[in-house]
Amino acid sequence: MIGTVLIDRLELDCIIGIMPAERVTKQPLFIDVEMDCDFSAAAASEHISDTVNYAEISTLLGELINKKAYQLVETLVAEACDLILQTETRIMRVVVTVRKPNAVGNADAVGARMEKQRNG
Repeated sequence: MIGTVLIDRLELDCIIGIMPAERVTKQPLFIDVEMDCDFSAAAASEHISDTVNYAEISTLLGELINKKAYQLVETLVAEACDLILQTETRIMRVVVTVRKPNAVGNADAVGARMEKQRNG
C-alpha cells in the first residue's frame, strides 16, 4: 500500500542567492516535500515508528539550510533529496520543491524542483 507523506509550504529563512544582498541577508524559502513509502505497517498499527515522521524531516531540512549559505536553489534541492533518502530508508521516492518568493519582483516565486528515487 504505497502512499505519499507531504510537507507543504514549510517556511524557512536562509542565505541563498548570487546577488550581493542575498549573500548577507536571510530570506524566506517555501519548501514542499513529497515522500513515497509503504503505508501498510502504519495503517495497521497507527504508530509513528511505522511511517515517515514529517516533523523530523522538517527539522532536518531546517538544519540543512542553516549549515551553509547556498548560491543556487538547485544545490539546495539536490542536497535535500539526498539527505532525506539517506535519513529515512523507508522512502522510495522523494520530490523536493524550493521557492524563493522575493527573488523576482513580478513573480509570486521562483525556484527549483528535483525528484530522486532510491536505487535498488
